Amino acid sequence: MTEEPTSNNTQINKTSEEERLATNPVTEEPTSNNTQINKTSEEERLATNPVTEEPTSNNTQTNKTSEEAQEVLDKYNGSMEQIKDINNEISKLTKGSVLVPNEKIDLITTDQINTIQTINKQQEKLILFDEKLELLKVMDPNLERTLNENKLDQISILEIQKEIIKSEIPLIRDKNLLSVYENQIKLIDQIINNSPIIPDLEKDKEVRFFAVERSIEKTSVPALAALPAYSTYLNQRKEYVEQQKYLDSLEHLKTTKTQALFQLMQMDTIPHELNASTIAKANDLKEIQIKIAQTESKQATLFNKIKTSENQASFEKLLQDQVAPVIITNLTSNYLPESFAWNPNEPINKQNISIPIPILKKLPTGLYYRVQIGAFRKPIANDKFREFSPVSGEVIPNGLTCYLAGFFGEIAKAVNAKGQIRKLGYNDAFIVAYCDGKRISLAQARQYELNGLCKKNNENEINIELAAIYNAEKEKQDSIQPIPLNDEVYLTVQVGVFAKTINEGLLPGINELTYTKAPNGLLRYASGKFDNINEAKERKKLAIDKGVKDAFIVAYRNGTRISIQEAQNYIAQKAFEKGNEQITKTIEINFKVFDTPPPPKIEWVQFRQDILKDRATKQLGIVNRAGTFVYNEKESVLISGKINREDISPFEQIYLAQMHLNLVPEVNKNITWIMEDLTITAQLHDWLLQSSIPFSIIKSENVLQIQFVVAEDSELEFLIKAADKFNFNYF
Repeated sequence: MTEEPTSNNTQINKTSEEERLATNPVTEEPTSNNTQINKTSEEERLATNPVTEEPTSNNTQTNKTSEEAQEVLDKYNGSMEQIKDINNEISKLTKGSVLVPNEKIDLITTDQINTIQTINKQQEKLILFDEKLELLKVMDPNLERTLNENKLDQISILEIQKEIIKSEIPLIRDKNLLSVYENQIKLIDQIINNSPIIPDLEKDKEVRFFAVERSIEKTSVPALAALPAYSTYLNQRKEYVEQQKYLDSLEHLKTTKTQALFQLMQMDTIPHELNASTIAKANDLKEIQIKIAQTESKQATLFNKIKTSENQASFEKLLQDQVAPVIITNLTSNYLPESFAWNPNEPINKQNISIPIPILKKLPTGLYYRVQIGAFRKPIANDKFREFSPVSGEVIPNGLTCYLAGFFGEIAKAVNAKGQIRKLGYNDAFIVAYCDGKRISLAQARQYELNGLCKKNNENEINIELAAIYNAEKEKQDSIQPIPLNDEVYLTVQVGVFAKTINEGLLPGINELTYTKAPNGLLRYASGKFDNINEAKERKKLAIDKGVKDAFIVAYRNGTRISIQEAQNYIAQKAFEKGNEQITKTIEINFKVFDTPPPPKIEWVQFRQDILKDRATKQLGIVNRAGTFVYNEKESVLISGKINREDISPFEQIYLAQMHLNLVPEVNKNITWIMEDLTITAQLHDWLLQSSIPFSIIKSENVLQIQFVVAEDSELEFLIKAADKFNFNYF
């Protein structure tokens, strides 16, 4: 079987990113202690699995002469001998030595010889392939389950070959040719008996889902969102999703690694041994399987932890509704969420009117209403608009500063507040609507509210968000994110990168040395741990004076490199944690991180074979046993419908080895018939067989789909009319 040259390149490009993801999971850089543990684990793995590098001839010989490997060789020696005998008999037939002298071989007999010859070539490849599978199992039992998944495909192909041979036998007139056919059936039976399918003992994977509360009272949402456990829940759910994304990439990489291994094994025509490349790829596959098992174990543990947590169903509902957590943080501030409740009698900051009315650069999200009470080009007196609260300003595009009162989730409450403000003498007060901080007309607000086009928060949710906005404006701490007190965040001075551990004498005069392991395996040596940038600068100067001219400051959090600015923010956050007034603050959450990863891009292919019309009918009967093919008389080609490359088993590739495997262009015209009936009528069956348009039949969930690959607009029109004829819906 040959493929277009670009298909391999496409596959390589497709898997390169997945290999990077799978071999570099989202984990933290190890600390010095973890480095030693990882190093020991690697040494143990090498000791228990010595075949991780391309083996020498001695290693290969040891493998071949082991007791189990020898049993495999003995098992397949007999089959290979029978293949040779059948090949010899076929060779005699093709030379005409068993026929009457000067008598030409008729076309039927020639066809029969070609059929048995093709099947025998397939048998030889199947035997070689199966032998190498068994040798790989001997080499590493961890591969057994993955390799056994292909046994069913193998048996299926063998049964198809057997049916083809049996259907030909009644037509055979030559006794010697008949004997070859009968011997081939015996060989197929022997291979089937020698290849028992090992039952899959793995239990069905547990279907995991998180319970969701059907509904939560709006008044309960802020309280739930303010629980520390909700932030913990979000972190755990984020970790769970990241693990699932990583696991998906590993599973996809496992598929591509398995395909690469099988393709290599199909090209290997040397019996009774495994070449170095095959062993190397098998070890790659084994490493992926180990990572899958480790990740699945971690995920199961985390799932049980999340599932049994208190308020789990309620927290999951908040997550689905994209409710940001509200945390207790310690910033020196007078602004609490209660400060923003509408109050026309008690002015804000009544004890200190020297503080100007704040001008907000950021506004709450969602749909809400305010009452505008004035617009000015110049600053106003601090004591203006103090009869009610809350009041704040905003600068509009024309340069005016508008002053507005209140934040109302309901238009009726805004109307009531406007009336109260006008009674106090502000007769020009009017209502303004907002969606996500942008002004909109009242008519738009009404439509948004009716159609759910802008999220509608209650006033408590608005007030909590406002508290965070006011404090961010006042404290200039937008970039500081709350962190657990037990996180280790520090600055240090990197003084060198080495391939292995060093003695302190190599860096004289530089003490407090520690090291972390970089992703490339090198060791980063650093001096000291500081929570003050000036102290770190002093240590850097000392290192330069001692001869380390390229010393520089770096930052770590729990052993993972972070930016110096992040470290300073974290350290500053910890400083605020000491004895300051507690307020509520919402955390900005990127809810996209909870999305499931998109499925891997499918690479669609088609089997094609150039063939003359007089041979097409018989070949259709053969290949249609392993798939769905049509004959395009115009192009003189047998062609299949679209097939996902990953769904093609190695044994199908062997069975269809005489065909080319071509990529389907991404931009192609398709039409799919769909019907809630799994029965294909005789009329439809005959019509499909006579059609020259490639198609695939997909049955799932009591729905029948027939997917056509269309080359021309005329074919598309033809299929639309035919869909109506057979009562199919189409898309």
